[in-house]
Amino acid sequence: MPDTLSLEAQKILEIGYSKSDNPYTLNLRSKLTVLTYLRIAEEIKQQLPPNQTLRLLDWGTGAGQMSYLLARRGFDVTGYSYDESKTEDQSHSVSHTTYRFADLELPLVITNDPVTLPFQDGHFDAVLSCGVLEHVGDEIGSLREIRRVLKPGGLFFVYQLPQKGSWLEFILGRFKLGYVHERKYTLPGICQLLTAEGFTIRKVRRANMLPKNFTGFPARLKQIFEKQPTLVLKVDHALSSLPLLNQISGILELTASKPLS
Repeated sequence: MPDTLSLEAQKILEIGYSKSDNPYTLNLRSKLTVLTYLRIAEEIKQQLPPNQTLRLLDWGTGAGQMSYLLARRGFDVTGYSYDESKTEDQSHSVSHTTYRFADLELPLVITNDPVTLPFQDGHFDAVLSCGVLEHVGDEIGSLREIRRVLKPGGLFFVYQLPQKGSWLEFILGRFKLGYVHERKYTLPGICQLLTAEGFTIRKVRRANMLPKNFTGFPARLKQIFEKQPTLVLKVDHALSSLPLLNQISGILELTASKPLS
C-alpha cells in the first residue's frame, strides 16, 4: 500500500505542481525530496532548545518550504533572498516584505548585495543553509557574515551540500542528463573551511545515496520509488551510513556552532 503523506507534505507538493513555472519549486514535486525537507526541519528542532521562540534565518529562502516547515515548528523565521536583477543599482537595496506559503504568511528580506546580511550582530539563534552555500560567489565573505549575525553559541545548519565523489553527479555529468554543481565538497574540506572561519563542528553525516528529484532519470524509476517513499528513505539512510560506500553519496550535512566567546 502506498504511503499516506502528512498534511504538511501534501501542501508542499501542491505548491510544487501549481507553480511549475517557478524554478525553485522543481524539488517540491518529488515525495522523496519533500519528506527529506520534513526530516531536516525535525532534526533542526531536535538540536535547538525546546519551549523557546528562537530566531532563525533561512539563508537563501528559495520557494520557502524550509521557512514554512520551521515556522510551523515554533521558530521565529526570517527568509533571506538575493535579487541578482538589482545589482546594477549602485546603492545598497534592502526590502522587507512577506509572502504566502500554504497557510502561513512569512517574512522575507531581499537585498541586492550577495554577501552582506542586513541584520545586527548576534541577531539569530540559528542560520540554515539548505542547498545554498555551494552557489555563492564569495564563500568566505558569506560565512563571515553568517558567523557575525549568529549569537554566541548559535548554530549553523548546512544541508544539501553536494559531495565531491557523488556517483549521482558523476552520472548526470558524464551523460549530460541534468544539472551538475560546479562546486562540490569533501567532508574534511568543508570541516576545515568552517573551522578556519571560526565555527566549531558539532555534527556531520553523508546522505542521498539514492536519487530524490530524479532529474535526468527515467520517469518509471520515479514512479517506482515514490510508491513507498518512506521505505526508500530508510534504505537511503542505511546505505548513506555505510563507511567507504557513503563517500560516493550525494550530499553532506553539518551542524556547526559559533563559540560562546
